[in-house]
Amino acid sequence: RNFVARRRWLCIGARFGVKAVLDYRDGEMGVFDCTVNDQQEIVVSAHLTVYQPKDAAAFLAPVAAKNSS
Repeated sequence: RNFVARRRWLCIGARFGVKAVLDYRDGEMGVFDCTVNDQQEIVVSAHLTVYQPKDAAAFLAPVAAKNSS
């Protein structure tokens, strides 16, 4: 969410730095402030909201069961 691309395209073979900093965490939810830079300036930025369940296997079990049938 809040994705901002400051360029319309990125060159093939170019090198970029990627940085993700934890901005907020509340139990199983977290928000990361993410940037991609080309050594001179930030070319992409975004806030990434993630969910990390305490028991990932139990959380994914219904999906695994559905895909195996």
